[in-house]
Amino acid sequence: LIQGHNVFGFDDLRLAASNMLWLLNLKFPEFLGGHTVLESRGSMLDLDNSRVSELDITYSLRIPDERIRLAVIDFISSTSKGHTKPAGECYKSTAYFGSKRSTQKKLKVYDKRLETLFDNKERKKKKIPLMTPDILDSANGLLRFEATAKRDWFDRRSIPTNLYKMIDYFENDTKQYKIIFNELMKDLFASFEGQRVEIMNDDKIFEQIEIECGDTRGKAARVFGTYQAIKAIGLDRFKQQYLDVSRQPTKTYYRLLSELISCGF
Repeated sequence: LIQGHNVFGFDDLRLAASNMLWLLNLKFPEFLGGHTVLESRGSMLDLDNSRVSELDITYSLRIPDERIRLAVIDFISSTSKGHTKPAGECYKSTAYFGSKRSTQKKLKVYDKRLETLFDNKERKKKKIPLMTPDILDSANGLLRFEATAKRDWFDRRSIPTNLYKMIDYFENDTKQYKIIFNELMKDLFASFEGQRVEIMNDDKIFEQIEIECGDTRGKAARVFGTYQAIKAIGLDRFKQQYLDVSRQPTKTYYRLLSELISCGF
């Protein structure tokens, strides 16, 4: 919050809570009696009984090629195992998992660089300070995994949700940040463990189609169009566009498919 971004940060709940209170004190000093640290003396707020309702823990991979990052997100968004299911709200650069109404957890995998670029555009529209070049550079290549643990999740594991007790819990064992992150993510990780992601290069595919079609450029464009359509909507939906009155595939469908197969697909 103080940085004005979350491209990078720290594993320290005490520091995170102190930063939030610092900002609150900056805007509403009467609430905290002028204090910017975790103490209740002179505060209008009952900090001693404050509780953590959600805790975000994030870690990232660095994958320089944006095409590969997006392919990985697309692949992960199609996985499902255990109690972790795609939430149906998956965009090109972001995949959400779990129910919005879940009282346990929520998961998110996204391209941090694209999110940062979008954030900077919004800042420019609102005429607020932009992220500096070094921050943007830090976001380059980041594929971020974000796990949010909710109060019920902590309660079921007897992890205290009182702010001060939770701070003590993590300070007594700082490895708990990663342990909790891995526990939240384990079903999702298991769903694609050992899987292979195939990256399709459309330029090379078109070159291969041109080679197979020879000098018939119109045919090459048609075959490539078939490939792109199937890639975009899947074979079943593509097939639905070529059904006759008896709901059987037409000769055109089989011809387009045959042309694609003859090019090595």
